[in-house]
Amino acid sequence: MDELLIRTSELIKRYGETTVVDRVSLEVRAGEIFGLVGPNGAGKTTTIRMLMGLSRPNSGQIEILGRNVARAGPELRASVGYVAEDQAVYGYMTAGEHLAFASRFYPTWDRDLAGELLGRFGLPAHRRAGELSKGMRSQLALIMALAPRPPLLILDEPTSGLDPIARREFLSILMAEAAGPDRAVLMSSHILTEVERAVDRVGFMVRGKLAAVKALTEMAHQQKRVRVVFQGEPPPGILEQPGIVGVRREGHGYLLTVESEVEQIMASLQAAGVFALDLMDMDLEQTLLHYAGGDRRER
Repeated sequence: MDELLIRTSELIKRYGETTVVDRVSLEVRAGEIFGLVGPNGAGKTTTIRMLMGLSRPNSGQIEILGRNVARAGPELRASVGYVAEDQAVYGYMTAGEHLAFASRFYPTWDRDLAGELLGRFGLPAHRRAGELSKGMRSQLALIMALAPRPPLLILDEPTSGLDPIARREFLSILMAEAAGPDRAVLMSSHILTEVERAVDRVGFMVRGKLAAVKALTEMAHQQKRVRVVFQGEPPPGILEQPGIVGVRREGHGYLLTVESEVEQIMASLQAAGVFALDLMDMDLEQTLLHYAGGDRRER
């Protein structure tokens, strides 16, 4: 069995009468980059804050690196690299001073790696953090998270504020420095193209629930879109076959989300008499829209 670096069980977080995270059971294995995606307000940041011990769940359990977060001390947090969505920095300190300050808390701090990353991002070491752009502050936070070479890296919208070139460099560094057989990364992002490029598995959060967890390699083979235009009205039951999990009216035709029985479904549609029939792969955005309610079965 693969080693689990993150495991949550029936995690619930409420604010007043509002349930923000609803029975989330999540596993992240050593050797993988795991993406957490979902609409705004889906509960991604709240889940990450609970993983980091910054917010207490109402119920459920969290294990990080095999240890219960509720009973863990500072030494566990020192083994986790963390980049928050709104990364706090000391405006009066330079980038170099931030790195020197952070290095005191991590016995495994790699000074050479910190210097190399500072150069790759082109960050001015002697410039005060308060004078840096939001993107530069995110880059500085990533350097501080990577320099201790932690076995686990947790990133909440880490590329927010970065331009496309800086995002590409960020992902290259992430995959080169953070990935490995004994390490894992959990990354939340609303930029789905970068998630598709970097992650091995992805969890879809919708309205506080973990709607599904999919491996990207499996998604390419299992999930399909079918666009069909019938010559007349669709035969009864043809849009309710096993394997069709979403149906949306689109102009004169229908857009189907299919998770299994693809060949059988295509054959039955062809036999029903159609003007047009197209089979397409689903990308991450389309899959998220499906789980978020973008595809609704129409009777």
